[in-house]
Amino acid sequence: MPDTGGLAESAARELDRTGAEERVTSTPIVCLSHVAWSSGAGHPCHLMARFARHRGVYVLEAAAERARLPLLGAARAGEVTVLTRYLPAELERDEEPRLLAPLLDALLESEGVTLPILWVCDAQALPVAQRLRTSAVVYDCPWGLEYEHDPARAAAESSLLRIADLVLVHGARDAMRLRGRHPLVHVLPDDGPQLSAASGTSVVRLLDDVLDTLVAARARTMPEGVPVRVGRPRGAARSPFLN
Repeated sequence: MPDTGGLAESAARELDRTGAEERVTSTPIVCLSHVAWSSGAGHPCHLMARFARHRGVYVLEAAAERARLPLLGAARAGEVTVLTRYLPAELERDEEPRLLAPLLDALLESEGVTLPILWVCDAQALPVAQRLRTSAVVYDCPWGLEYEHDPARAAAESSLLRIADLVLVHGARDAMRLRGRHPLVHVLPDDGPQLSAASGTSVVRLLDDVLDTLVAARARTMPEGVPVRVGRPRGAARSPFLN
């Protein structure tokens, strides 16, 4: 039976038990976002900003800017590295992953990032997700998307559920919809007040524990000698890709 328990209550108990001292983890997160970072629109911005306090976070915005040649721009927003895709206007949408994945691989390599945790906020990002080597995959199901009335998105979600290690939802409706389709489903608290308060810190701490467990489990299934927890140490020189 999937775990559809809310993280907010567990987080409050965990915060009381462990205190508020900050943990340090090394496996970076690459987030394929469904919103523009500059919008500051709640989720996933709140979560990624909190994760970035103690691990590398790279957020690839959904919208593409137009340019003659395919490029991947990168700029700092606080502790988060925001990535913007620049693609030719005439490029068909289904051709984007073929060009985007190598650019993302090159940027991550220049940052010293190997096998990151992939955080997917829209099932339609599946073609990009399938081209990246990762240590774990999180499907963060955004609230309000009508999968039932969008066959292409629904099919992509079914494929994403097959490769996801963890599924996060934002309400009972999606928890019920995904029940039975994945063995590990967590309900996150509402965006905003709860993720901005003390319980938000503990929600992230609990998610850190879950992510570290998933990465360790994946590592046990990989050939000996394959690096899993590799990331640019905090304070190391920035990539030439970055502004």
